[in-house]
Amino acid sequence: MTLLVPVVMLNALIAIMGDTFDRVSETRKQRGLQLRAQLLLELDDTRDDQKQKDPKLYPRCLHVIRLKEDAETEESWAGRLSAMKDKIVDVKKTVESKISTVESKISTVESKISTVESTLKGEISTVQSKIDDVQIKLLAEMGKIMSALEAAGMGDRNVLMP
Repeated sequence: MTLLVPVVMLNALIAIMGDTFDRVSETRKQRGLQLRAQLLLELDDTRDDQKQKDPKLYPRCLHVIRLKEDAETEESWAGRLSAMKDKIVDVKKTVESKISTVESKISTVESKISTVESTLKGEISTVQSKIDDVQIKLLAEMGKIMSALEAAGMGDRNVLMP
């Protein structure tokens, strides 16, 4: 147990450092451009006001700093974190398409179940009405048998009737 804790802590430290490196690597180019712009502003602030007015020494200029869209191959490496984000987006799209497929299949099954359910309800009501008809006929026949037994002097109503 005492050996396990330092190994876990070292692993956590490595993971935190790797994550920090990935975050810094993702914004490295933008930070470099921002620092370059700050340096240009500092250089402008250090100029002598009298010399700045001389257009031969300090011509009016405009510095434009922008991020190149066509990055070099070294610059195009986005890092592990960005690759993981892209993979997560791909997996999310796949999962969403599979979920929509499953949902459509579920709706199809639900409609089939409702059709079967309504058919079964119809069949059950038909069977129930037939049972009721048979029960009425049986009671009528039992009444006739009881009447015949009573006429013959052999019937005891309490024995046969429910």
